[in-house]
Amino acid sequence: MLQVLELLTPGVNELMCHPGDADATAPARSASEYHRDEEAAALTAPSVRAVLATRGARLAHFGTAWETGGKAAR
Repeated sequence: MLQVLELLTPGVNELMCHPGDADATAPARSASEYHRDEEAAALTAPSVRAVLATRGARLAHFGTAWETGGKAAR
């Protein structure tokens, strides 16, 4: 994750992930391919949060990535 963050450029960057808790009821494909619990841990790791803060970046849902100050950026 830290290596990926070093590649960010100014503007909106997309990092597709599906963070969440490992769920025994989730389809096997989802649990084995997406590693939701590992992605959640990586996205919330103090080292990752520190790099994001240093670079002035923020995590956002894709649908809200362009919003700034409550309004969509143009």
